[in-house]
Order: sequence, then structure tokens, then C-alpha cells
Amino acid sequence: MLSRRLIHITGVVQGVGYRPFIYQLATQYELAGSVCNDTAGVQIDVQGQWENIDAFIDQVQKKTPPLSRVDRISIKEHQLHAVSEFSIVTSDRQHDVMVSVAPDQAMCPDCYRELHDPTSPYYRYPFINCTNCGPRFTIIKQLPYDREFTSMANFALCPTCESVYHDPNDRRYHAQPVSCDHCGPHLSWFYSAEDSEPAQIKEHALQEAVNGLAKGGVIALKGIGGFHLACDATNELAVQRLRQLKHRQRKPLAIMATDLQTAQQLVVGESAEWQVLQSQAAPIVLMRRRDDGLSLAQSVAPNMAFLGVMLPYSPLHVLLMEALADLGVRALVMTSANVSGVPLATQRDEIAQQFGGQLDGVLDHNREIVNACDDSVVHLAAGEIRVLRMARGFAPYSQACDGIQMPIIAVGAQQKSSVAFALPGQWMLSPYIGDIDDIDTQSRFITMSEYFPHLYQTQPKQWISDCHPGYFSTQFATEQNESVISLQHHYAHLLSVMAEHQYTKSVLGFAFDGTGWGEDETVWGGEVMVADIDGYQRIAQLKPFRLIGREQAIHQPARILYAMLLEHLSVEQIRALDLAIFKSWSPDYFDNLYRLWRSEKHSPYTSSIGRLFDGIAALLELVSTPDFEGESGLMMEQIAELLDHRCPNDPKAVQDCCYLNEKLIKSISNKHLDHGVLNASKAEHNEKGEPFYLPWNEQNQLDWWPMLEVLIQDKTQHDKGWQSQVSAGFIDALAHAIVVKSQQYLELPVVLSGGVFQNRRLLNAVAQDFTQQGRQWMSGKVIPVNDGGIAAGQLWYGIHHQTQTDRAN
Repeated sequence: MLSRRLIHITGVVQGVGYRPFIYQLATQYELAGSVCNDTAGVQIDVQGQWENIDAFIDQVQKKTPPLSRVDRISIKEHQLHAVSEFSIVTSDRQHDVMVSVAPDQAMCPDCYRELHDPTSPYYRYPFINCTNCGPRFTIIKQLPYDREFTSMANFALCPTCESVYHDPNDRRYHAQPVSCDHCGPHLSWFYSAEDSEPAQIKEHALQEAVNGLAKGGVIALKGIGGFHLACDATNELAVQRLRQLKHRQRKPLAIMATDLQTAQQLVVGESAEWQVLQSQAAPIVLMRRRDDGLSLAQSVAPNMAFLGVMLPYSPLHVLLMEALADLGVRALVMTSANVSGVPLATQRDEIAQQFGGQLDGVLDHNREIVNACDDSVVHLAAGEIRVLRMARGFAPYSQACDGIQMPIIAVGAQQKSSVAFALPGQWMLSPYIGDIDDIDTQSRFITMSEYFPHLYQTQPKQWISDCHPGYFSTQFATEQNESVISLQHHYAHLLSVMAEHQYTKSVLGFAFDGTGWGEDETVWGGEVMVADIDGYQRIAQLKPFRLIGREQAIHQPARILYAMLLEHLSVEQIRALDLAIFKSWSPDYFDNLYRLWRSEKHSPYTSSIGRLFDGIAALLELVSTPDFEGESGLMMEQIAELLDHRCPNDPKAVQDCCYLNEKLIKSISNKHLDHGVLNASKAEHNEKGEPFYLPWNEQNQLDWWPMLEVLIQDKTQHDKGWQSQVSAGFIDALAHAIVVKSQQYLELPVVLSGGVFQNRRLLNAVAQDFTQQGRQWMSGKVIPVNDGGIAAGQLWYGIHHQTQTDRAN
């Protein structure tokens, strides 16, 4: 018995080989009809024996091309019509746009094989790709995803490429970036970014880049989503020069290793870390650095226990790294080509503007980058791979969602900016943009804010922003729409985790970060909230202290420590402590900062856990002038690792831990309250190796003073290992405090969000306790818990309040 059915599929189903997959499946089951892309997804019209159609639909639901994601399948019966074969027809653009944009993907094994096959028309072609790999988001100008709407539109197909492009049985069928050396983009080598004409093209251009790098040069290299700065990672002079060019003093630099074997000589890791390193997302993976193996320049990641490593993910990178390996260079620094604070360069003239003629060359190509997209960064924490910077391979992140009735845009925060957009059927989050403090990054932010509405041919009906009036994103949203929903920063942090997990009910949320505008107009950052999709109640926070000189305190952590001490001690008492961090301060400087501290206007209160890390790191003399955001927390996490490796076989380290523990427990027991939770004996604390305790006081504030009071009086603070002991103890005590507070709300799942929870030691400790208790908890996996996820949290609120235009609090 004949039957005809119309099938509509939405999700990531364009540019991923979905139509040829359907064509081959329909042919297998002897069905007639057609398949086409439309602006909503894929439309399938099949006719044949009803049992064959049922089997076909069963396979469609069970199988899917590697890069696709099916969100919805709708099936309708239809009248029979005259049709004798199955075909792929031209895209239909008559429907509302619903299709999701696929992220760019690393080269697939088939293309890798052809890249090295002398008989292949794509042999050694730096832009080889197919429907299972290659650029997507970075080349799309408009939907549907057809070649004419991409940056490949001006490259006419040669006969060979046209043949495979139109062959439904070939994996390059309608692979929009398909091309070869005869018809596609090509490489160009410039000895200076300021040169108007290339010195070499194609294979010769690649060889010039190889020669330059092998001789210790620093070059710019155009990749899939932007330019990299690259140099030999074992050449100290080259790495130092690259740092000078980027104006980056200490922030660790990413390494591209020739292959897996080389990576294994640089780092050690868990199976999950190796898997994601080799995945098609191909991110930078932060893994534990080896003490032996391939020796890198000291300046690559000074004093860091972890190293960011990635493998070659584009055919250009593969060819480059293989040629360098033949010359003995097996690892490159591969970092974003931009001066610190400026957005990622996507054009050679931007390289010229930022670096002038200071580079040893530029390896360019003539495929336009429509959308800048940096390398993603991930790490393993609490047993899961977690994204720290969501970009190539992961972004745009999209999620199917019912109930969206209008286009909604959320513009995120000021740091680690991203933009989120919703329209009927789905919502999405853009890649990482950067800190929108300068005019260039602001311009890129505006471009991304306009991109999704343009892509989906619609205009936002609702705007959502942070409630900080000074954020550029807030000001921009207000200029676009008078009825902007303004959302509290830390509430949005919690909502971002809830959005990823599609959760709307009440949670107990810990939002720990560096900075966020509080509804009392102080600087928040250590907040405990009971929250749901309708709002939040702030139930606890870090005990506040002042930021002397506002932003200046962030750039000079000694001011933070001084402010904390001034909450309990006089200036004279602080000077008498003779702390090393204050050695360079004159009596007048102490007095001037004290007068500034007394001014609420110039020294607002903060409850920020991020700033608490700064204060403790200052006491430990780990960071005097931060080079990058979160450096204090990262340094404390790194140095805490030393204690884990030293304590088991070092009696002196164990003795020091117990000594500190005795003093701290005695101090806390005698002077401070924690609502009855502090009931462990000194012996119990010693057994756990917890030399610290952060109690919750009667005002529901996390009290840092008992810990600090003992530390500043401790006479062993200059002993070897003291920094490690304090760092480890402090982080573990913070984890314990989270668990203690959560015990008062056992009926609620716990959400952990904010940049502080990028600290692996902290998240691991909390997760371990929650797992032992069988406690439900959530934190970000793909959506970063730092400010890069704020826009997603804002959007999640907007999706559930589509008619509400008042301020949310």
C-alpha cells in the first residue's frame, strides 16, 4: 500500500550533510519524493510502500550525520502524487527562519587522509573540507546556508569541485566551502603586514612561514576565525618578543603541538581531557604540565602547573606543523593576534594597525572571515569537561525551546562579552567577544548584536541587560529600546546555569565572582541566593570590606588587604605587623589610603569573593600587580597543588598544617559563631588536613577575619611551603563553607556559578562533598560560569517573561 508523508526537521541540519544522508536513506528504501533546505530546517517529501516509509522514518530518528543535531521532527500524511524518483531540490526560503547555525569544526579523518594522498585533487590543499568538517559560523552571512550567502560566493567551482558538490553520494555534496587549489582560496606571504603585495603565494607562502618560524621569528597567521601570533615555543627570545608585542607579561600562552605524541610530552591528563583534545571541537585544553619531556621556553607559562595545549585543527595548521616538525620544531605558541584589550584581528590591515612592521611576516589568505571566532578553552573540573571560553567548536551554542513568542536579545555584561538571541523554537549564545572597554571591541560587540537579527531576518522585540548603568552593553541596549529589562548580575549568573540545564524551579545559588553591581549599589561578588525563574532573595554574602580607590584596588591588591585589616585594626596596629606586602609604603601613604578608605564615595564596600582571593594572594606575596583577571585565584590554585604533592612525604609540611590548624580552630571557637554548625573537634579538622575555617556569622556573612587574624600573627609565614599551605587551606575552607550553608536548604538543588568556580580545587572539593551526600547540584559545562555566560542567563529570564518590561530584582 502506497503512502506519502511530509516530514519537517529542525535543528543543526544545514551544512552538515543532512540532505545527502536523507537522499541515500530514501534511495535505500526505494522511496520517491524530495528533500530541501528551507529557512526553518529540512523538508522531506517521501512516497512509497508504507512499511518502507516507516522503516525510513525509524532510521531518520535513530541516525544522524556527525555534526548535525535534531531538535524536532514533525510528520504529516499527504495526498499521493505523481513522482518516480527521489531528488534534492533548491532551498526554499518562504518560511520563517528556525534553522540553527553550526559551529566551525576541525578537519575530519577523511579530509586528513586526502590531504596526504598524492592522487587526491585536494592533496596538500590548505582549505580542504567536506560536510563533516571545516568552517561554518565564520563564513555565513545569511540563511539558509547556501554558498551564495557565504564568503565562498566569489569562488567559482572548477569542474572537479562542481562534480562532487552536485553528487548526493559524495560527502562534499553541497559542502558550501568546497574548493581546491584550482578554484578556491589561496595563501599569501607578506614580509610585513604593511606591504601591499604578497611576496609569495600558495605553497611558497607556506614555506616562507615555516622558514620564518624555524629561524625564531614571530609571525601572524590567518586561521579559520581570526589571526594567530605564532612562534617556536622552545625559543625563549621569540616567546619574550611575542609577549612584548601583545603587551602580555605573565598570562599563560597556548601551545599548538604537532600531534598527540608531542602533546603527551608536554602534559599529562585524564582520558576525558585527551578525548576532548582530539575531538572535532579541538579546543585549547588546560592540562597538567609534565616535569620531563619536551622542554618549553620558561616564558610560555611562568610558574604554572597547567598548560593550555591544542592540536592542529585546520588543514593549514596540519601542513604548517608537519613542515616544522621536519625541521625539529614540534610546538608553537599559538595565541590570538591582538594587543591585550583589543579584539581578535580578522584582516591583515588590523594586524598592520596593531603591530605595524614589527612582525617577521604575515601568512594571509583570501577567504573572508565573516564572524570572528577565537579558540575555545576548556578544562576538567568535578569530573566534567567545562568550557572557560566558548568559541570555535562550541559556538554559537543553540538550544531548542518551546514557548518563545517573539525575538529577544540579551546583551550580557562588560567583561568576556557575549550576546544571546531567542526566536520561536530556539535560543542561541554567541561566541566570546571580549571585554568591551575599548572602541574596537565595542564595535565588534555591536556587530554581533546585529548579526543574529540579520541572520534570521527579524528584529528584537525585547532587550535584556545587566543592571550596571556604567556597562557599555547596558547603555547600548537602552539606546535601542526604552523598555529594557535590567537584570541583577549575580542572579543572571545563576540563571545561566539553569538555562543550560533547562531548569526553572527554585535553587540555592552561590554566585561568586570579582565584580557585579548590587541592588544596594555596593559591589557584589560573594552572594548566596534562593532563586527561580521569577526572581531571587539574597540570603547570605561575604562579609564586606572596602575597595580603596575603587578600580585602583583591583590593580593593587595590597590595598584590598589593607582595607580588610582596617575593618578590625588601627593604622598603627597594621604598620606594627610589619607585613612584607607593605614594606614599600611610607607612613604618609598609609595615612593617605586610610583617609581614602573612610570615603564611601571613593571606597565602596564589596562582598566579592574574587577580591577576597586578591587580598589573601597579596598577603602571600603571590600577586602584587595583576597581569590578567583572576590571576590571584589561579596562582593560589597552582601553588596549592604543591601541598598535595609535598604533604604525604614531608613531616614538616604536616606539622605546619597542624600548627596552623590548632591556632585557627582555637581562635574561631573562642570568638566566632556559625549558627551551630561549628561542631567538629580539633582532631577532626587535623585529620581532614583543614588548617582553615570560614564561619558564617550571625548576620549570615561569610567571615574572613578569624582566618586573617591568625595568618597575620603567624610567625612561620616565611617558612618554606607556607604559601602552599595557606592557599590550599583557604580554598578548601571556602568549599567547606559552601557545603555548610547548603545544609540549611536541603530541599533545594544547588547552583554554582561565577568566575570563582573556574577554580578546579574549589569545584572539585564542593562536588566531592555533594556527591557523598547525594546532593543535586549544577554548574556550567558548555556555557561558561564566568561573565561569558551572563547573556544566556539574561535571555533565560526574558524567555519566561516575554510581556514583562519592569526591572527584575
